[in-house]
Amino acid sequence: MIEDDDDENSKTKDDGTDKAWFETCGGFNRYEVMSAFQKGVRRSDVEVSMFCAWELCRSGFGSVYWSRAKTTLVEDLMLGYDSAHVPAAIYNLEQLAKNKFEMDSRMGCGAAMKAARIMAEAPSSHEVLHMAEYWEGIAPERLEAINNDEEPEHDFPVNHDEWGDKSYQILDLHTRRGKAKYGRDLAHFWVESSRTSEMTPIERTYKERLMRNNEAGYPWRDVEDNDAMDGPYEFSEAEIEHALTSTDRDDPWKGDGDPEQTRLNDAG
Repeated sequence: MIEDDDDENSKTKDDGTDKAWFETCGGFNRYEVMSAFQKGVRRSDVEVSMFCAWELCRSGFGSVYWSRAKTTLVEDLMLGYDSAHVPAAIYNLEQLAKNKFEMDSRMGCGAAMKAARIMAEAPSSHEVLHMAEYWEGIAPERLEAINNDEEPEHDFPVNHDEWGDKSYQILDLHTRRGKAKYGRDLAHFWVESSRTSEMTPIERTYKERLMRNNEAGYPWRDVEDNDAMDGPYEFSEAEIEHALTSTDRDDPWKGDGDPEQTRLNDAG
């Protein structure tokens, strides 16, 4: 990816000679420096990433640096729960570099370098592009096979036929098919579809209170016209135990229910 250059390029190289439009003050090709920055972040090389940020910004290429930084955020950082703050930090540093300082000043370069450090220290992953490109690639032949009543050679991670073994959790009262075809109600939602992978103690406490005392503890007056919320309900101990059990990260869609039923087979 080659960004457009909106910066003035009136600087000279470090030896005092004129630099070409594509050159940095250190005599590098700016496109190669941008590539080195992104590869440095991808490989968690803090020093190389910070140097490239400094070299680009001091050379009058601050705008293209910040553009590449934002591209790298999406392409090469995992940005999971522990690093979800990174985009906001990069945005704030960019605002400082552009609005409080000059991008090619020492402080402007410093803001860019701090952004580079944050990005290089964050967990890196190129997964989103690999996944998106693969799904885009297989999409036409996949749907063509389905339309011809054939099994796709390459498929998405969810089954096209009513979501396969995930249907019991997905097709709940919040979907038309869950309500109309399978009769899924709020009881099914509490027992199965509302389960989480990290159920907190307070979540477990109040969910149990709600299930055991839902006649008084749920605002039924607000849902009188909804057929899928035809409570109050009485739950078996098996249903309550299942509802209060966190889902398994290694097998997140595992359920004890029959997709043709609204409750657990072995409950009650």
